[in-house]
Amino acid sequence: MTPEQQTIRVNLQAGLRWKPVSEWPINDFPRWMWRNAVVLRALSTLESTAEWEPDTSDPQQRQIERLEAKIDMAVSMLAQLLDTQGHWPHMQPCQLFAKGLITSTSLKLDEGAHGIVELYLDHRLPQPLMLPASIGSSQPQDGGLYRLQFDWFGLDEHVTEWLERTIFRLHRREIQIQRALK
Repeated sequence: MTPEQQTIRVNLQAGLRWKPVSEWPINDFPRWMWRNAVVLRALSTLESTAEWEPDTSDPQQRQIERLEAKIDMAVSMLAQLLDTQGHWPHMQPCQLFAKGLITSTSLKLDEGAHGIVELYLDHRLPQPLMLPASIGSSQPQDGGLYRLQFDWFGLDEHVTEWLERTIFRLHRREIQIQRALK
């Protein structure tokens, strides 16, 4: 098994939009990484208190962290409302992992193409993750579809950590649902 195949993945329905770029907008990366961390922290906050995974055992520190995440998200959503960016993309099945995403789509993209993936993980948050990516593989499938693998590029440590936490939490929930159905 390759290291890529050993990573934790989660199957989900997500809104996905691809924006091709000829050159990486490196100057936008810090702003996107901050916003991505805010969104991922907010997703964690939206989960039930029982599932909250604190970094510390101090209850007061956990309350402060939760409050900070809520304030960050409120400020970020207010900024987005002031700068409306269009409509929500349709939900489609995909596999999300810490280093990328796999989906089937009618969009034909060449391997190595660069762009930005706008990824809407939860219908409760109208703000996408902005993930710079390159096309790792593009394979034709039946029905005019293509199996695309997006490989993330330039994610900072903070976003990578929160993305891993989110994937782990969603993966754990996926397993619990599968067990409940048996």
